[in-house]
Amino acid sequence: MTTQRKLNAVGITSVRIPGSYKGELFQDYKLLKQVRDSGRMTLRFNVLLPGFGIRDPAKIHDMIANSGLRQDEGDDWLRIGGVKLLVDGGFEGGHMSKPYAEPYGKGGAFSGLTVVPPENFTAVVKEVNRMGWRVATHDVGDGGLDEVLDAYEAADKEQPIADHRWTVEHAFIARPEQIARMKKLGLILSVQDHLYLAAPVLKKYWGAERANRVTPLKTYLDNGFLLVGGTDSSVVPFNPFWEIYHFNTRDTISDGVYGADQRVESRATLLRMITINFAMLTGEDKVKGSIEPGKLADFAVLSDDILTGPAKKLLTMKALATYVGGKEVYRDASFH
Repeated sequence: MTTQRKLNAVGITSVRIPGSYKGELFQDYKLLKQVRDSGRMTLRFNVLLPGFGIRDPAKIHDMIANSGLRQDEGDDWLRIGGVKLLVDGGFEGGHMSKPYAEPYGKGGAFSGLTVVPPENFTAVVKEVNRMGWRVATHDVGDGGLDEVLDAYEAADKEQPIADHRWTVEHAFIARPEQIARMKKLGLILSVQDHLYLAAPVLKKYWGAERANRVTPLKTYLDNGFLLVGGTDSSVVPFNPFWEIYHFNTRDTISDGVYGADQRVESRATLLRMITINFAMLTGEDKVKGSIEPGKLADFAVLSDDILTGPAKKLLTMKALATYVGGKEVYRDASFH
């Protein structure tokens, strides 16, 4: 309940939980159902099954089959959204097509981690697709993205994945030809503001040139992707106003502006990333994601106008009140 209140306090009404690295997802899902059934939910949850590190298609088959769950089952409070996989590491292990900056590149020998070998990953992705489930894959580096796209294309040849809401999670670095391949597959990109906090670390590992290209939002927008914002909590704090500030300015918390050419001037576009685009990703845009007659009345009253005024105002912006289903679930002590 404390976590729900913390997220409600920054205006968040829905979250997406892409699996669980510790394999506790199924127990967590039972607990979430108990909270829902008790009427104590103040957030809406979209949950993905955890396929992290699985290399055997038979194992992923059994995990899905034995779960007793169906993709998209649930209600407006709690829904199953797909399967989460991963191919590489994080800041210190994103798989790049070229070696890390020295000394981390170890004389040109280290370019990141491959968590699941390509042939195994492709076999797992194809099996998930055969079972009628969608995939969301954690990928940081462009080397990892090659692996993801090879697997997605192989699955697509057996059973088309376009318009089935398959995603790449993070997509820090993408080469032009990879952008074309992602577009052809109709992929959704789930992006976050890691660079805002981690810029010096990323520059240290990958060099300034690559760090400046991390999460090239404007390029993705110019290529017509459906982009969905998020914060990857707890890796990055879950403050959505910081995310909008970073993508609007490309400023970072401690090291100035990175990749100024990737600024997105339209705050309305950035707001859509975390509202209606999020609902489109989870297949719920007919019932939430915008304030319209007949929708669920999930909204927040903010301390300032998020679309106008100095960008720096975003850093101190807060929710004065948050409503889920038209019911107030949070009110700031200063709001009368």
